[in-house]
Amino acid sequence: MRRLSIVAVSLLLLLALGGTYSVAQTYQEAPMLSAMVAAGELPPVEQRLPNEPYVGIDQVPVSDLLGGKLEIGRYGGIIKGDTPHNQWRIEAIGKKGVRFDPQEAYPNFFKDFSVSPDGKVYSFTLREGLKWSDGMPHTTEDVRFWYEDVLLNGDLTPSIRIDFMSGSRGDAEVMKLNVVDESTFEFIYDETPWDLLQYFSHVDWDPVAYSKSFFSQYHADYTPVAEIDAAAVEHGFEKGEWAKLFRHLSGWPKLPVTLPTISPFLLKENNAQQMVWERNPYYWKVDAANNQLPYLDGWVWVKTADTEAMNMQIIAGEIDLAHQTPDAASAALYKQYGDDKGYDVRLLKDHFAAAEFFLNLTNEDPNWRQVVRDIRFRKAVSMALDRQRIIDTVYAGFAGPPQTVAIPAYDPDGANRLLDEMGLDQKDSDGFRLGPNGERFEIFIEHTTWYPEMKVMPEAIKSELEKVGIAVRTQLREGGLFWERHNSNQLYAGNLWFHHGIWPYHWYEDFLGIRWAQQWFNWSKSGGMQGEEPPPEYQELWELHRQMKTSQDYAERDRLWTEIQNKLSENLFWIPIIEYAEKPAIVNKKLGNTVVSGYTNFNNYHLELIYWKE
Repeated sequence: MRRLSIVAVSLLLLLALGGTYSVAQTYQEAPMLSAMVAAGELPPVEQRLPNEPYVGIDQVPVSDLLGGKLEIGRYGGIIKGDTPHNQWRIEAIGKKGVRFDPQEAYPNFFKDFSVSPDGKVYSFTLREGLKWSDGMPHTTEDVRFWYEDVLLNGDLTPSIRIDFMSGSRGDAEVMKLNVVDESTFEFIYDETPWDLLQYFSHVDWDPVAYSKSFFSQYHADYTPVAEIDAAAVEHGFEKGEWAKLFRHLSGWPKLPVTLPTISPFLLKENNAQQMVWERNPYYWKVDAANNQLPYLDGWVWVKTADTEAMNMQIIAGEIDLAHQTPDAASAALYKQYGDDKGYDVRLLKDHFAAAEFFLNLTNEDPNWRQVVRDIRFRKAVSMALDRQRIIDTVYAGFAGPPQTVAIPAYDPDGANRLLDEMGLDQKDSDGFRLGPNGERFEIFIEHTTWYPEMKVMPEAIKSELEKVGIAVRTQLREGGLFWERHNSNQLYAGNLWFHHGIWPYHWYEDFLGIRWAQQWFNWSKSGGMQGEEPPPEYQELWELHRQMKTSQDYAERDRLWTEIQNKLSENLFWIPIIEYAEKPAIVNKKLGNTVVSGYTNFNNYHLELIYWKE
């Protein structure tokens, strides 16, 4: 059995920092919580923590922290953060690990876990005494509730994730749950699935996200529907729509309901100006000095109308911590005001390319399909793009060319030859190429403005492609409408993030067509029950990916990943623009335990350890 003990991991990490490990008998807590204990509003901290708390050396390499060490922090204060688009990161902290080394896995809220040699049996042990944020015990009964009453309930889960299907095949049997005792449970598969440890490391993990005591109030098998109706109406649903309410509540935190969670912060306020988060009194981590985490009393996510408004807040010193959203091109502007306003500007790696370009290969338009499914067209588009010019203009030089997927060199003359060769040699009076239907062929790029690059990238692409006679139209969409069109396969072309830097060992599906071939992706993921049957070259890509994710041999995984890279380069399913961009992280000079190297989002995954130095 492959096995990692959290005690062993914590011991090794603490010793590396010059510390010692012991199972604490007494703990310290934040003054605001001590006051609540004294008032009889909370039980003592020893009763709120699990018997063996996680020792808070978290998912960020210590070498990336300012000063190269993890500091014991101080309690108190709040932080103002950037755009509410980053709200999910609050939820992300406690629920998953961030792992860029595919051969390392570690427990987080689990005390321990193990995997059978054939990868068919996963065993997880919860920490004894672990509690939800409302103080209720977090046990395997919650896992059983998720499995029997959520996963296997067709009203709540009409389509089961293939992660929970044998062999990770959409047409296979659902895994079985074996509850061993109050703390330990097993997932048992007939055929080896995709590596669940990878899934656990990068995705909010449903099996431990449902509090039975809370969610049973909104489940028709436990509570009469008539009793649920008032809550349904309060959240905008009709009477009897208990399943819609249940799914709604199990998504992002929804006020006025405060969902039980195992994250360090709880949503307390959400209005047009801000989202306010407050510490979780039952959070299950401590630092090396036995102080219950988090250090901060809370967070405020400031809502801004657009990135320009956020830039004004940053240079005014009104934001304590901002990353990913700040514009690399504005780094010099930020630095002009940094010393005066009390913040540092640190250029760190972005874990994704925020504004990648893709053609939707499964859009229903037959004229479009005929053109974009021709590999010569995709190669011509790629060859027509002067990426260095795009890097200089869109990213202010703070990015590099694609590396994960090999691309043809910049060659506009070669692009013209390929376009002529495939039959797009006729042009209209404006010099734009005509499609198979005899009308101007146009690439319609829809985009939004979650990140600054997204606003300007389509125009940069338009400028390059029109030089080789390809007409381009762009349309800025509000975020909700963009997602609606994206998810319903209506886009012709788009501009959205791709996760180069942490592929292949993340769990995002950018590289498998969720952006550029949704119908092929859906067919493959559902075992042929949904979507559209893909061509052989895509099916080969999917099968290679399945083999890589199910292999228990890491050397074999590396070999298969090389094959996948070759397949991606050979077919150029989407048009990579950049890779390894840098972003300015804005960090208040008075904050401790912040990162100075590595990835910008490393600041997200140890928020419970960030503190005010004074």
